[in-house]
Amino acid sequence: MACTISKNAVEKIGSAGVLPVKKRSEENIVLVGCGGQQTQPEGFYDLEIQFFGIQCVVPCLVVPGQRDDLILGSNIIKHLIHELKKNSDYWDIASRPDNKFDGDIQRFLSMFTGVERWKGETVPDKIGTVKLTQAVVLLPEHEHLVWGRLPPNVPMSPGSTVIVEPTNSKAMPRDILVGRLVTPLWGDRWVPMTVVNPTNKVVTLKRNSKMADVFPCIASEDFEIFQGLHVTPVESKPDDSRNSSAVTHIDKNLFNLGLGDIDINWSQISDDCKSKLTQLLADYQDIFSKHPLDCGEAIGYVHRIRLTDDRPFRLPYRRVPPAHYEKLSSH
Repeated sequence: MACTISKNAVEKIGSAGVLPVKKRSEENIVLVGCGGQQTQPEGFYDLEIQFFGIQCVVPCLVVPGQRDDLILGSNIIKHLIHELKKNSDYWDIASRPDNKFDGDIQRFLSMFTGVERWKGETVPDKIGTVKLTQAVVLLPEHEHLVWGRLPPNVPMSPGSTVIVEPTNSKAMPRDILVGRLVTPLWGDRWVPMTVVNPTNKVVTLKRNSKMADVFPCIASEDFEIFQGLHVTPVESKPDDSRNSSAVTHIDKNLFNLGLGDIDINWSQISDDCKSKLTQLLADYQDIFSKHPLDCGEAIGYVHRIRLTDDRPFRLPYRRVPPAHYEKLSSH
């Protein structure tokens, strides 16, 4: 959602002598209200606005009939949240429980932190460890939604946002993966978990298995999505002569190292990566066999064959299939 400004606010800014040039969008913009009423902006202004010490230039649509002077859109709110999280005072306020503020400030902080805040005297560092109430069977190479339960003596704030992470307990079942999950805290202490069985066999989780730790979630933020910004990449034609010379140089280096049998040209990587790979092979060339009889040499180590006594022993001839007699006799 974009920022919008009323015509009354535009007149106030104009009377102050700081109104920039009005612009018009090349696209047909239609705004739809909560009741389904549609309206079209008369244009927009690139206004230089300062919020909580953060200064930015914001395109604001002029909406006829708007009562509020300025309505902030989600585009600027996300930017403010991202910038405010760089300030230590933001985290100090966000870490306080909701009962320290009145209702309006609580709703404001919930909007800025993106979570339902913890309700109580203090915010605990950890809520508890989730256990299974019954055995669960995980199919091989599948992702499962598994429900566990917190102990009855843990601090509770139903509806508050919590984060579920794999437990640090040594009793956690092996051969499974527990994903990180942000979810509301249920009043009955049930907690959803994302559990993956990456193996190719069925895994059975026992009853009372410790699966995940639950912590209060102070704030959350979506990944940055650059809406409205589309850049068409320009494909440049590769220089065939340059690529062929680079390939020839790489092959020559491998041949000089005695590693000509290694073919790295089949890989779909850049010439720069191929050069780095060739340099890596050159740095560790001593671990590669140069020819079929290059078995290496163990230097500084004596191998001993320990016998029970000095009596010599003999081994019988190995059995050879009749089809191999002629070939064996030629050697």
